[in-house]
Amino acid sequence: MEEFEFGVYSLGERIPDIQGYVKTAKERVEDILQMDKWADEAGLDVFGVGEHPQLDFVTSVH
Repeated sequence: MEEFEFGVYSLGERIPDIQGYVKTAKERVEDILQMDKWADEAGLDVFGVGEHPQLDFVTSVH
């Protein structure tokens, strides 16, 4: 029987919420760090952070 890992990931998107508010890059990075903490506390196997080429993502490689 094959085993698998369970996890979540983020690209650090900075898109408007339902009220139109866009988080700052600092707020978004803090969110990602909090999600990582929660994933660890929940016992997930993986928490990934990807990169994205657009500048409205805090993980942009530009």
